[in-house]
Amino acid sequence: MDYICLSLPVQPDRVDDTRKFLSNELPDRLDELADSQAALGIVKEHWFLDGREEGATLIGYIESLDFAKSAELMAASKRPFDVWFKSRLRECTGADLEGPPTYGLPEPLITWSAR
Repeated sequence: MDYICLSLPVQPDRVDDTRKFLSNELPDRLDELADSQAALGIVKEHWFLDGREEGATLIGYIESLDFAKSAELMAASKRPFDVWFKSRLRECTGADLEGPPTYGLPEPLITWSAR
């Protein structure tokens, strides 16, 4: 299992749009999200908005069976939901999920969980 944390700067003046995308639009499409994640091998996803109007960051926590494969499948996906998700994420953060990541992945240092 791969555990990935993404940190994506939110575009200036896009904080409210980012909040709308993930808090209002995405919940209306949870069935499509579930189908997409199953096809991509993603088993868990959490999104957080850190900060406010100036310098906000979108933080995504993703658990995947194989993150490199999941990213490759997402980049190539033409499923309508995936196309929509990639477009909305690009509008909010500038991150382009159509190709290799242009953002760095954080270095994992420690993982802990209760037994």
